[in-house]
Amino acid sequence: MKGFYDLEGNIKNYKVTDYYLECNSNEFYYHYCSNKAFDSILDNSSFWFTNSDYTNDAMEIKEGKKIIVNCINEMEDLYSKTYRGILQDKIFSIIQQSYILCFCRSDNSSNMWREYAGIDGYCIKVNIFDMLNFKLQGDIEGEELEKYFWIYNGLVLYDDKIKNDKVKELLNHFGEVYKLFLIGRISEENFNTLEYYVTNHLAEFCLFCKKSGWESEKEYRIALLPKNNEANKFLKIRYNKYLGDIPYFNISFSSFKDLIQGVVLGPQNNKHIEEIEQKLKSGSYKHWDVKKVDLPIRF
Repeated sequence: MKGFYDLEGNIKNYKVTDYYLECNSNEFYYHYCSNKAFDSILDNSSFWFTNSDYTNDAMEIKEGKKIIVNCINEMEDLYSKTYRGILQDKIFSIIQQSYILCFCRSDNSSNMWREYAGIDGYCIKVNIFDMLNFKLQGDIEGEELEKYFWIYNGLVLYDDKIKNDKVKELLNHFGEVYKLFLIGRISEENFNTLEYYVTNHLAEFCLFCKKSGWESEKEYRIALLPKNNEANKFLKIRYNKYLGDIPYFNISFSSFKDLIQGVVLGPQNNKHIEEIEQKLKSGSYKHWDVKKVDLPIRF
């Protein structure tokens, strides 16, 4: 059995995903969105972080939850049945409070146009390196986003073996801590601290976990978890005829207009490039490149 301090280090320093980008500062990531979302982004100089229960792919959070449940249930020798249920409930409670903004490496993905932009929407070209300083604008100009939220960002996990191995690795480390706690070798305070890290790491895992069939997206995500009720100043509700009310955070980033480098019109977006260019100029977005996606109407 490892000593407590080794286990503590392994848990606190555990990385769910890679927090770097696979591109350099001369490349960009892309955000696919509907007509309504695009208009809101321009009019409010902000992005929508949608509650994790309302992602376009309803199965993606369930994918991560399923892996966690299966891995926890395999560890009968490390955790009691009662505590396995407690641990699972704490993880899922954190996930329900989380909000997600998604990006992609390509502006030419037929899957992304179908699923996220309705093929008549838009794809926004983002300098995500500048965005990741997480400064706010507006009435709270220059404030740090982390004053209101815990922030997670990184590459989405698709490989099934890697996903299972990551969850088991963390649960094995914490299982040893749990054993030490049961025999009185560590204090309740130390145990609760490490439990906090573990539940947050595994909730983060769910937010960055998708089925392997989506690997072509090469998705990069930013996820927010409110620290306190002050975060509610950013909370909005939009209505969807299929899902009802959808909560989201409307976040306006500092130097927003410089974060965006261009916009791509969807394959069935009937607006002319000149019309969009004029709209951008009227909103001081004239430096944005505008083009039509190079995909057939039927794909």
